[in-house]
Amino acid sequence: MINEEKMTFTIPNEQGIPTEYTILFSFISGKTNKHYMVYTDNTLDVDGSLKVQSCIIHEATDSIEPVTTGEEMQLIQEKLIEYQKELAKMN
Repeated sequence: MINEEKMTFTIPNEQGIPTEYTILFSFISGKTNKHYMVYTDNTLDVDGSLKVQSCIIHEATDSIEPVTTGEEMQLIQEKLIEYQKELAKMN
């Protein structure tokens, strides 16, 4: 599923069209013991910000599922903010 050399993967988008996504980062939460991945299709929203999505990774079955709880979304949002701060330090 994941091309580790390019850090990309391809899955159908919301319209069912196979789309390549770039992995921004992934992490395992100590709170939930789940493996999360944050990724993008490298498109921008109306404000000019990069569109970012997230999912839960199930490595044993090589599958992903959507993040559905507010608690998990908050956890991912916090990690995304940390990621953005780290990127800003590098630039």
